[in-house]
Amino acid sequence: LAAFLYTAYVLRVPLLLAGPNGRDIADAVSAALFGRTASTLRCEGEYDPGAVEEYTGEESQIIALLNPINTGWISHIPELTAVKDKLILAVHPFAEDLLIEPKGLYNYVVPVLTELFVDRPASREYAGGCFGTDFREYECAEPQKKIHLARKLPMPAMLRNWLQQMLADMKAILGKDTPDYDVLFATLPYASVTGRTDTILEDIEDGGGLSKDTQALIRAFLGETQ
Repeated sequence: LAAFLYTAYVLRVPLLLAGPNGRDIADAVSAALFGRTASTLRCEGEYDPGAVEEYTGEESQIIALLNPINTGWISHIPELTAVKDKLILAVHPFAEDLLIEPKGLYNYVVPVLTELFVDRPASREYAGGCFGTDFREYECAEPQKKIHLARKLPMPAMLRNWLQQMLADMKAILGKDTPDYDVLFATLPYASVTGRTDTILEDIEDGGGLSKDTQALIRAFLGETQ
């Protein structure tokens, strides 16, 4: 998860952290990179252009959008996530709510299911950091050509392109290439928010090459007992 979040920062790809501890994850990323918690924009009430102008001018490099699918704000997600010099992390506590949102939302944010990685309350004991004088910017890998199961789950072109690059960089950072990453960070989140998780379960039944640990994690997440 840390590697995936770092690739999002390098590429400035907006994420939608759906599920528990999303705000804490945003703060942890910001603290690890910059020694401070994330700036926030609360998407409450009517849309406020003045608040948006203020948050885009923040010095913080990590911005958490809280409750971004609020009725008055969701149609403004394209402009809220278009800030190119910051990492935008939209946060929503209930992944199930995303089933009723338009699929076009994923032209603007990459969904991340935090429940897959969270098994306890956040401690908020962040380890702060900053870039040293000898820090070298990460050089991106060649984007991977295919995403496991993506042909069975047609995605918006923007989302697919983002994920092909992010997965390639994540695997390069970790020094490991496995279809588990494709499913946990790409096809399972997209299947979940579009109501197509049957495709993931069918792949498991057909022996799709996922590790036993990942299969068990997916079954538990989807409420399967076998």
